[in-house]
Amino acid sequence: MNLLIQRFYNGTPVAVAKELLGKIIINTQDNKRLSGRIIEVEAYEADKDEAAHSFKGKTERNKSLFLDAGHIYVHSIHGQYCMDIVTDEIDIPTSVLIRALCQIEGIEVMKKNRNKEKLKELCSGPGKLMQALGLDKNADGINLLTQN
Repeated sequence: MNLLIQRFYNGTPVAVAKELLGKIIINTQDNKRLSGRIIEVEAYEADKDEAAHSFKGKTERNKSLFLDAGHIYVHSIHGQYCMDIVTDEIDIPTSVLIRALCQIEGIEVMKKNRNKEKLKELCSGPGKLMQALGLDKNADGINLLTQN
């Protein structure tokens, strides 16, 4: 995954969401580089947005949201994994959901991961992009600032 300095991730979710647009997410699967440019995001404010997973407080399921800026929070919606990037200090659970990517590298592997041929079906939703990149619940809690 692309590394940026912590200052980049630490801010309001709306500000970080705007800055994430155009950035590239990279994952390696079976020695193949899979990447995509972020083209759609959604910001979540912890205590202001009832749709935020942290709105009712910390649980075992959402504990990664309470880590500091630059950590990944993986959650399941309708049986598909989705990825948020935490955007504030520890115990302030704001985040940005990565909603869509424009695929760049590893497209053939992404097609296999998704069992789809059409490019528009690979990364056009938060669950789809996770599957295309070969990411799952194991990415929960990863610190983007320390990953290679």
